[in-house]
Amino acid sequence: MVALSRNHRPSTMSTCRPSDIALIMRQFSDAEGHSWIATAVTSETTDYKGRYHLVMMAEGGARVQLEDVRWNSERSARRTIDSMSEVELRRRLRSATGRGPSGS
Repeated sequence: MVALSRNHRPSTMSTCRPSDIALIMRQFSDAEGHSWIATAVTSETTDYKGRYHLVMMAEGGARVQLEDVRWNSERSARRTIDSMSEVELRRRLRSATGRGPSGS
C-alpha cells in the first residue's frame, strides 16, 4: 500500500487534485500489467452518507470513478481498500471501463 499526504501529488497523476485524494492508496496492476492506484475521494456534499467513493488512477493520468462503491467514512474506505485482493481490484476496474477479460 502506498500512503501519500493530501498535499503530495505524483507527476504521473496530473488529473487528480491534491484536495481530492484521501489518505488511502493501494497500487495494483491490471490484466495487461499497467500500474493503477486505488483510492477513495470525498464528494463535496452535505450528506454524510456515502461521502467517499472509489477512484482508480492509471500511471498515464487516466482516472476512473466508481461512484457506486461508496463509504460513509475514511476509516471504512481504508479498511475496504486494504482488504480488496488484486483480483477484486482488477474486476472492478474492468467493470468500470467496460473491458472484458483478456482474450475475449
